[in-house]
Amino acid sequence: MLITRSWIESQSSRIPRDTGRFLGTLIRMIETPGAGFAPNAQMVEQAPGWVLATHFHREYQFQLFVSGSGTLGRHEVRPLMLHYTSPESGYGPITAGPQGLAYYTLRSSAPAGACYLPEARETMQQGLAKRHAMSQRIAVGAQLPAVAQAADVETCIALDDGGMGAWKVSIAPGGTFAVSQLPGAGARYYYVASGDIGADAQMLEAGSILFTHAEPGLILRAGDAGAEVIAMQFPTAASAAA
Repeated sequence: MLITRSWIESQSSRIPRDTGRFLGTLIRMIETPGAGFAPNAQMVEQAPGWVLATHFHREYQFQLFVSGSGTLGRHEVRPLMLHYTSPESGYGPITAGPQGLAYYTLRSSAPAGACYLPEARETMQQGLAKRHAMSQRIAVGAQLPAVAQAADVETCIALDDGGMGAWKVSIAPGGTFAVSQLPGAGARYYYVASGDIGADAQMLEAGSILFTHAEPGLILRAGDAGAEVIAMQFPTAASAAA
């Protein structure tokens, strides 16, 4: 499975939201039909000063903070930082700073909706292992490899025993990167942090995303200016319904 979504093409799906629980806009990026393993991705633009209450989801999720500033619980969040949560692991509140806060929510299955705490605590399944991980700020715009055949890989979240991890891949101008070089083999999202990336005959600009599952032969091809890509790998358990 390979799904791509251009950032530019996604702009037409921006939807204002004011629900009482959330104020801002959502940009729908990837929506696949069906239950179980059905990847879902959106960009959340949270209004300045707005507080999104502590909650949990029933899906595996990465959040990639890409603009603005704010806090997640006691942690300051700024571009680019990455947050991972396993199903039914509570987190928050998320508080947007004075310029607002924008972040991708990237899930391996269609969302059932947020469950807010403490109201929904009694609905949580017992015995689930709770897993959180937060990266340091991920620097982009650094010098890229000079040789077209070269690529640098930097760990953002160390690979855990369940197969979850994240990396930044820097690809030289005109260069390529075989995704099989990354450890593990779980479902992944790729975020184009800078430059352009070609995959499946389509060039994707910065801000675009790709989702892959069972695509070990995938080759990412950088444009003439090179590219930096953040790869986010779900634990193998997330693919159980595939």
